[in-house]
This record gives sequence, structure tokens and C-alpha cells, in this order.
Amino acid sequence: PLAPLFILALLWSFALSNTQVAIPVLSIEKFHFDAGHIGLMFTIMGSTSAFVQFFLLDWLTKLFGKHATAIGGLFLMALIFTIAPFLSSIPLLYLAAAIAGLGSATTHPIVSALLSEETTEQQGITMGTASSFESLGRLLGPLLGGFLLAFSIFAPFLVSGIIITIAILYILVFTNFLKKGHLA
Repeated sequence: PLAPLFILALLWSFALSNTQVAIPVLSIEKFHFDAGHIGLMFTIMGSTSAFVQFFLLDWLTKLFGKHATAIGGLFLMALIFTIAPFLSSIPLLYLAAAIAGLGSATTHPIVSALLSEETTEQQGITMGTASSFESLGRLLGPLLGGFLLAFSIFAPFLVSGIIITIAILYILVFTNFLKKGHLA
């Protein structure tokens, strides 16, 4: 019953680590960024994540529910990463980084909280398993991102967006993830 949450943990980690490999290459190739501009972009992403977690996350989960907020955050990341290589200006790229930070901030902490709340096993085992899925994402993201960069600066973004979207659709269509009492 926790499989959708483990998949979300894997996908969040995969998307973030893939982007950490691909965004600098895209930024240098397309916008001629230097290290300072790349650092600013990641600062925007991280600052947005911190702001959302401190000030908006509680409101978002009350408004949409934890499950829908987690799915929505990951879908937002997939959407932004898919369109990122097609952005035409630096301000749009910075805006995309902020939106990706919003998506990340609404996915990871909620998935962790849901795993802790919904487990019927010992919490340590469940959280350890989730950590393993996140580690797998941190392995696969840069590996696939680096491999795909050999073909095109667009490829890591598009493939990641497609993989994440298909997985989200699978969770929504073939599980009861968004229904109250879905574990019952």
C-alpha cells in the first residue's frame, strides 16, 4: 500500500539529481552562464523551497490535502523540467528554478510525512526503505542525465518529464492514492 509513496520518493530524488547535472550544462550552452549565474539559479531554487516549507506548505496541504499536494508538486517539477530547455530568456529560466523549488518543497516533506503516518510496519523500516528509494533516484538521475546529455541538452529534461508524468498517471489511474482511506 505504500508503493506509490516509495515511487514518489524515487521520482523526486531522480528529478532533482538529474536536473542538478543537466541545468548547468543547459545554462552554459544556451545562456552562456558562468558559475555565479548557475549558483544564483540554485540559490533561487533553494530559497523558494525554504520559503514554501516554512510559510506555505501547511496552507497548501490544508487546501488540497497531503496526497494531492505531493502529486501536484512532483507534476510541477516534471512540467518545469520538460519546458526548461525551450525557455528563451534568463528571467524565465530563473522563474522556472523558483517553480521547481516550489514543486520540490511540496513533494519531499509531504511524502516523508505520509510514509511516517501511513506505515503499518515499524517506522524505522519504512523510512529506511524510503531512503533507499531516494538513493536509487540520486544514482539514476545523474547517470541517465549524463548519458542523455551526450545526445542533446534537451534529452535529460524531456525524458525525465515523460518518465515522471507516466509514473504519476500510473499512480493516479491504477491506485487509490488520492482517495480517503486508500490504505484500507
